[in-house]
Amino acid sequence: MLYNHFTHLKATERISVGGEELCNAMLTTPLKPNYVFVINDYLGFGLTENRPQAYLCGKTNARNSLDGLLAAWKLMNDYNISQGKYLFNMGYSQGGTESMFAARLCDEEYKDKGITFDKTFSGGGPLDFEKVYTEMVRIGCTSIPSAVVLMLVSMNENYHMGLNYKEVFQDPIASHIDDWILSKAYSEGELRKMIGSDSLKHFLQPAYIS
Repeated sequence: MLYNHFTHLKATERISVGGEELCNAMLTTPLKPNYVFVINDYLGFGLTENRPQAYLCGKTNARNSLDGLLAAWKLMNDYNISQGKYLFNMGYSQGGTESMFAARLCDEEYKDKGITFDKTFSGGGPLDFEKVYTEMVRIGCTSIPSAVVLMLVSMNENYHMGLNYKEVFQDPIASHIDDWILSKAYSEGELRKMIGSDSLKHFLQPAYIS
């Protein structure tokens, strides 16, 4: 099973230090021996922790996941571990988005490498960013303010959009992008408290909510 993990903001929450706990939470005991999980740190964690997180940068993270799957297959072959009969692609929240990008990229570029998913399970992901953002603006709030901030920062950093954060965010977020977001020092819950409100007008500039 290729598992695309949910949102993490804090470096110490990265999958490479907590993947076993996640697998234990996902499957009941009788099923565990029947599955091999492949779970990757997305760009910005693990070996690439010195780079900004590529949050919801779908194709980038999909490539990481598929390349990780190929590396896992090689490791399994080296140790004579069976790859099994089925290959599943799964994710929820951010992982729901990433699982769909992985399925698409697999069809576009990885079929000749032997990757064919039997099933893809995608849940709770913002698959259409424009519609999700427009709906948040319509209602004027969000249940995960830290994810909105992280999305805008990640896309600006990874796609080199050149946005001035003072023109995007209200203070205190605008003055703390480096130490609150790019540092990866705080969890989603911690950052939500620091932002202080679920109302978009509390942390976004008017141009981004009009």
